[in-house]
Amino acid sequence: YMTFDKASGIKNAAALGVSTTYYINRYFGVGAGVDVARPQTNGDYFVSALTFQDTTYIVRVHQPLTIVMPQLSLALRFPTEMVSPYLSAGAGTYSTYLDAQQSNSRKAITRMASNVAAGVDLRSPTASASASRSRT
Repeated sequence: YMTFDKASGIKNAAALGVSTTYYINRYFGVGAGVDVARPQTNGDYFVSALTFQDTTYIVRVHQPLTIVMPQLSLALRFPTEMVSPYLSAGAGTYSTYLDAQQSNSRKAITRMASNVAAGVDLRSPTASASASRSRT
């Protein structure tokens, strides 16, 4: 889920992403991922007047946006028998594409981005049992 500052004029939206991490050893890993969201501008911030002969209409202009965020990260894992907490930090970019039909162009606004994450990897009980059998 992506949240935006109220002053940005962009409504919050769900995001879809995929990421992967390759662990060099038990503790350190390198990861890559991409997130995509499709928020909409808040029409209350973008008001326009349309005039037809003697009538003027005040309209709120909504526009769908596409946000793509590729990123690279480094991870630090603290492995135990069943759970492995991890911390991850990285950098990448985000590109915001305006709706091509409304803006008459397909150019992107691209800026740097950073990411920080924390989580827990769970090990399946069968993998844990087979690992302990192979050690004996």
